[in-house]
Amino acid sequence: SEDLAERHFSMARSTFGLERHSLSAQSKEMILFLKVNRSYWDAQLVHESI
Repeated sequence: SEDLAERHFSMARSTFGLERHSLSAQSKEMILFLKVNRSYWDAQLVHESI
């Protein structure tokens, strides 16, 4: 739907925008992947992974 597409573009803007200018391309890709797949992980899983 149009709303879904707009949300994805909004996430991409926040990930690739000026506030993320100094991040590497790989870091930006990882952040976007995690944002898009948020339903598959939570803070506890991240904590256990570290």
